[in-house]
Amino acid sequence: MRKGVLDDFDPMKKLIIVSMAASLFLSPASMLAEEVVVGEDTGSADANRAALQASIEAKNKELQKIKEEMEQAKRNLDATTSQRKTLQTELRSIDGSIAALELDVRAAQVESQKLGLEIASLSSGIETINAMIETKLAALPKIVRAYHEESERNPLFSLLERNTISDVLADTASLDSIQAEMLTTLNESRVLKVELAKRQEDVSGKRVQIDAKKQEIVVTTAIARGEEERKRALLTETKNKEQLYQKNFDELAKKAMEFENEIERIESALRKNVDLSQLPSPRPGLLQNPVPAGRLTQGYGRTQFAIRNYKSQWHNGIDLGAPVGTPVYAAEAGEVIALGNTDAFCPRGAYGKYVVIKHANNLTTFYSHFSAFAVKKGQTVKRGELIGYVGNTGWSTGPHVQVTVYASNTYTITQSKSCGLLPVGGDLNPLDYISL
Repeated sequence: MRKGVLDDFDPMKKLIIVSMAASLFLSPASMLAEEVVVGEDTGSADANRAALQASIEAKNKELQKIKEEMEQAKRNLDATTSQRKTLQTELRSIDGSIAALELDVRAAQVESQKLGLEIASLSSGIETINAMIETKLAALPKIVRAYHEESERNPLFSLLERNTISDVLADTASLDSIQAEMLTTLNESRVLKVELAKRQEDVSGKRVQIDAKKQEIVVTTAIARGEEERKRALLTETKNKEQLYQKNFDELAKKAMEFENEIERIESALRKNVDLSQLPSPRPGLLQNPVPAGRLTQGYGRTQFAIRNYKSQWHNGIDLGAPVGTPVYAAEAGEVIALGNTDAFCPRGAYGKYVVIKHANNLTTFYSHFSAFAVKKGQTVKRGELIGYVGNTGWSTGPHVQVTVYASNTYTITQSKSCGLLPVGGDLNPLDYISL
């Protein structure tokens, strides 16, 4: 008489079957998915999944159309920004920014809807897999009982009953077949369990994405409202007259010149305190590009724009142009040590909304002209983490972010004569560290 159900398996097969069976029985299918559908009609489920897939494809086409509109809106904005500054070009620029932001909102809404459909499709698949696992588990005890009954039969009695050796061998073959069926069932259940866990992880990931899209919609809508307020303020100030606009523009340019001169006097002295031996060796890519979707519109140092427009003839950072609302990311991990808005002290005359991050590599990065923040002072951020959005705040002739890199030991906040408290430091060429 055989000793037990698993005695005829070699040691490796025994180990596999015992471990797989234990895993499956300890994690019943009802605990592996959020919902269980019992007796679901297969044809109905297939039709439902096909309908969901068709809806997902429709959302993909809608997204593609919106993206094409967004590209055209961006080209229109670029063309407007490059024109001579007049009241009408600035109004067109604001209108273009609002239109682009509205497209961003539409894209986020459609993307969120598509993610919802994908979750529904995955959930339908989860229900099907869950039912398949339950079927496999329900069949397993029957297979084990069949094996036990076959293995308990004495070969001698079997020979007497069956009369021939060939019949006994057939019984042995039947026993091997049951063993193989058991192993196959366990393997199939394990594969289904792995697929189930993957789909559930996909669902969780897509839910996180939906939450992010909802937040994106809220922020982008707020930025669009800010642009509308800027347009109303501009029309109020100028009474829609070009002469008044040019007068105001000239006055702002004069204030910006005073600001630039004061900053350069302070920072030229701080540059002398930069200790290169304490800084990382210049290497493009050491810092991440904060605005991957942007383009370089002004370099560092004695640029042509700085020579024409600044008495100091010096630009302490680089400008990355992009539409209002474009995400800005931390160039490196670090702590947000300052966050402010110079428009509270000298409207449209300096940096506008800015963020300062101190990094462990003895560099401090400074980002300005934001339309909105995504971080708070004292917050620790990771490399590539969202910190804000491109804007037009402060002295700006078009939507962009200025990125300045300081040697951390020289960075400080100083009380300026022209615009309240301002971040300053010994500036370095950002392009020595950032690869665009």
